[in-house]
Amino acid sequence: MKYILLVVIVLAGCQFEPPMDYVAEMEWTYNLIEYETETTETLGYQTPYTTMKRRTGDCEDFALLFLYKVWFTYGVKGELIVIQRKDDSLRRHAITRIDGVYYDPTWNMSRNDIYPTHLFTWAKDYDEIMRLALIW
Repeated sequence: MKYILLVVIVLAGCQFEPPMDYVAEMEWTYNLIEYETETTETLGYQTPYTTMKRRTGDCEDFALLFLYKVWFTYGVKGELIVIQRKDDSLRRHAITRIDGVYYDPTWNMSRNDIYPTHLFTWAKDYDEIMRLALIW
């Protein structure tokens, strides 16, 4: 009887869900990719595969790779968020939002709100932004 109980406890213990450590995925992205300002050759969204292959990208490429990594690892789909500085409407930055938390893999930072120096511009869900990356 002791052994049956032990087997049940061991099998039940195998069904736990891993902690959703999105910060580790953000750090992985931050450490893997080198920031590169867009040029006419790199204008638009790179696929996560292209970003990993090149090991370079700008803010939306960091964000897309991070979103893909979280989806691939945890099965959770986030959003791409574009924000702009309050004092300069032409200067925009791509970050992500997952479960109400904002992650900025370009700067390796997470917050519960948007940077106080920025305004929300627009958001696209995971499926929509990945479709755009594939057809760009």
